[in-house]
Amino acid sequence: MLKDIIEQAVTTQPDMELVACDHAIDLPGAMARSAADVVIVARPHAPMPLEHLLVENPRLKMLVVTDDGRVAQMCEFRRTRIARVTPQGLVEAIRAASKGD
Repeated sequence: MLKDIIEQAVTTQPDMELVACDHAIDLPGAMARSAADVVIVARPHAPMPLEHLLVENPRLKMLVVTDDGRVAQMCEFRRTRIARVTPQGLVEAIRAASKGD
């Protein structure tokens, strides 16, 4: 049912395209073929650990929805250049990142 709701919500948008909607899909392959900007996955039924997809595709956004549809999170990989690679520079980068959350 949740799959149907998400599918209906996306397919009715003129600026969005639903590439695939299947639990058994080869997700990395589908992403490569479609050049997806956003991937929607259900947890806990995602077919694999998904974090590596964000690291390998830093522009990708991932909408993770629990199977019951009660919780959703938009995830993305943030890549930030560290200005000073010194002990103090690393500490400053950690503090800046923790304030952004």
